[in-house]
Amino acid sequence: MSESVIGQVATTATSQARADVIDGFLGTTRRYTTSSAEGLKQAWDECDLIISHLALGATTRLIAGLLVNKKTDPGVVVVDEAGRFVVPLVGGHVGGANELARKVAEGLGATAVLTTATDALGLPGLDTLGWDTSGDLAGVTRAVIDQRPVALVREHPWPLPALPSNVTEPGVERVERRGTHVKVLPPPADPQARILLSDSTAVPDDLPTVVLHPKSLVIGMGCNRGTSVAALRELLDATLGVHGLAKSSIGVLTSVDAKADEEGLIELAAELGVDFVTYPAAELAEYQVPNPSAHAEDAVGTSSVSEASVLAHGAGLIVEKTKTPEATIAIGRTEPRGRLAIVGLGPGAADLLTPRARKVLSESAVVIGYRPYVAQIRSILRPGTEIVSTGMGTEDMRTALAIEKAREGRNVAIVCG
Repeated sequence: MSESVIGQVATTATSQARADVIDGFLGTTRRYTTSSAEGLKQAWDECDLIISHLALGATTRLIAGLLVNKKTDPGVVVVDEAGRFVVPLVGGHVGGANELARKVAEGLGATAVLTTATDALGLPGLDTLGWDTSGDLAGVTRAVIDQRPVALVREHPWPLPALPSNVTEPGVERVERRGTHVKVLPPPADPQARILLSDSTAVPDDLPTVVLHPKSLVIGMGCNRGTSVAALRELLDATLGVHGLAKSSIGVLTSVDAKADEEGLIELAAELGVDFVTYPAAELAEYQVPNPSAHAEDAVGTSSVSEASVLAHGAGLIVEKTKTPEATIAIGRTEPRGRLAIVGLGPGAADLLTPRARKVLSESAVVIGYRPYVAQIRSILRPGTEIVSTGMGTEDMRTALAIEKAREGRNVAIVCG
């Protein structure tokens, strides 16, 4: 996918010099150096993210009339005249302004002033995980922040970053670990809200519920030469609708190499914002599929395109081939995987951790390591992180536990010296 377009509105010599510094660590940005009002308006139309080198109040007044929808408006970050503070003004989560503010602040040696509640509390925003959401995002987020009981339901074990202790997974035993001692905790109170990880369109209404839609679906398609994107879209939408699957959970579109230049498929992938991946006919022909076709074999050299390309991408088939006179479609689901990362602590001080190490630790739901090593980074872990810190001689236990947690669909980090 393409990189976000970042623009900088810098109309003074001082701000332009600072914009040069920012380009040094972000990469080249677009510059708007004439009138502040004209520059912000032009950047608003052309950029995904905007860095304004104006005062916060001035920036607020100038963009007020441009605001339409937080899901489509660009994120705006303000850098003060002295370069000491970086403030996300709008689009903190969805627009990416919070993340940009962190990067700019780190590069300038400044302070990022984040005022969104989850960021202020060190919690992951449910709309910042790279997945679309539906349902009551605001209500469930408030329940999480207010420490009310919230159920986490994962229809499949897609991994998440650490969530606070009031968010619990039904059926998953809660434990407290002190070294090698494990204490089973009592069941939580009845939930007052729910976080549901699902690639279906259904939203339960018995509790305030937000649905997170992971990019789990693989769409395999074949078609006649010259089939329009409208016909392909109609088949896709109808198939998803019949099976109650969320369009926002589509992660990739697949087909056979012979269709790599098929305009309709290329346009459909672009509309969906996903990659279009094709496989050689000889490779697809090796897969056993429920609905082979002699016509497809004659046309492109394999008896299956839609079903076989789903399987070739490593997904399990959940919707068998459906066809129209113009095209075929099949749908698969990728198997969720946890992640096991080994994080080296470098010299040992928390402020000397590499940015990548910090990022991995912030995304990990489970952190495991030798007790002195864990103590060095405990303060930077998110609330709710499951921490396993043990003494010398327990290396085998730590390794086995890390593998077990990753297999459960957790993001796990083992810290080492």
